[in-house]
Amino acid sequence: MMTERPKKITIGETAPIKPRRFVRPWSVTERDGAYEVRDAAGLNLATVHFEDEPARQSHLSRLSKDEARRVAAQIARLPKLLRIEKGIDPGEA
Repeated sequence: MMTERPKKITIGETAPIKPRRFVRPWSVTERDGAYEVRDAAGLNLATVHFEDEPARQSHLSRLSKDEARRVAAQIARLPKLLRIEKGIDPGEA
C-alpha cells in the first residue's frame, strides 16, 4: 500500500487552514484603557480602546469608556446572536 505524498505548496500559496473554534461564552473584562473580549478558553478575540478624558478623546480618536463597553458587550454577544439566527437558540436578539 502506497502512502499519499503531501501536496507541495508553491511560493505565495498558503496551506489550507482548519477553521478555528472560539469557545462560548465570550466575556468582557476591563484592562488599562481598554475592554477585552475573550472566549471561554481565555483567548483574546478583540480589544476595544477608550479614553476617559474628553479632551484627549477626540485628539486620539478614541471612544468614551461607556461607548467602548457597549461595543465590547455587543461583540461578546455574537455567538448567541448567530445561534438565534440559525434557529439553534430560541433566545431574543
